Amino acid sequence: MDILFPHDTVYETLTSLWAPSLGAYTAPIGLRRRGRRLSILIYPGTRRLRTVAEEAVEACISLISTPEPLLARLLGRQLHHYKPEIVHPPCPAPATALVEATVSSRARRGDMLELTLEPLAARTLAPAGYTRVHGAAVELAVAYTRVLHWAAERRCKEAVTNLEDMERAYKIIERLDWGGTVKKLSRALIEQALRVLALAACPTEAHG
Repeated sequence: MDILFPHDTVYETLTSLWAPSLGAYTAPIGLRRRGRRLSILIYPGTRRLRTVAEEAVEACISLISTPEPLLARLLGRQLHHYKPEIVHPPCPAPATALVEATVSSRARRGDMLELTLEPLAARTLAPAGYTRVHGAAVELAVAYTRVLHWAAERRCKEAVTNLEDMERAYKIIERLDWGGTVKKLSRALIEQALRVLALAACPTEAHG
């Protein structure tokens, strides 16, 4: 774990959680290391993820090698997966590394749910270089999840602030993603955020 997850930082992952009665659900999830274990926080507003997390017993964590699957999952699209070696949930692909784990405990932190994971096995796959497009796409994705949360709470100021964060990240992607795939997915996510804000009656006339 020392190589994959040094202490004192948050790692953005694609993680599949598995509950016997509900099956597997894959979502972007931030992860921290706590000693020999790993910790993930499930925020309110992610209803399907929260439902599975309440009963989850296993997980497969993917350190993604490119931002496309992260954005695609937020748009509700299907992902490719690796076959797990030990646990039930599939492991999101493509990835630089995978960690299979069991859920050892869960606790409530205010309105958040914290799951503690006990790693069972780790695999290092093909290495990938880190790019500014990757970093900007992660920021855009995180801001999108916050738009969903604040829009559901009808707190338009906070929701629109995070939309503006998405737009700032998109400017970096637009300038540097010469292939255009991340740019298209990011633009689609901004358009989806605008629809969510419109349904919440949040003013967005200056955006989009």
